[in-house]
Amino acid sequence: MKIRNATYHDAPDIKSLIGALGYKTTKNELISQLQSVFNHDDHEVFVCELNKMVAGFKSIHYLPQLGINKELIFISYLLVDEP
Repeated sequence: MKIRNATYHDAPDIKSLIGALGYKTTKNELISQLQSVFNHDDHEVFVCELNKMVAGFKSIHYLPQLGINKELIFISYLLVDEP
């Protein structure tokens, strides 16, 4: 298993995973959304590869916290395909 930063090339696999939840999006819409994510330092998308195939992904946001010098990590997506 390998976890790495997502790229535009992962859009079809991410689209398929999101589609399993019933969300309808096009590859071009998803690429545009990924572009927005990639342009923000407070948001990251990672994919999990199993046997060189994308088996899942997660999307996280970093939220500043008052009173401490740490950020809260908010997971907005955590999707894994069945083996």
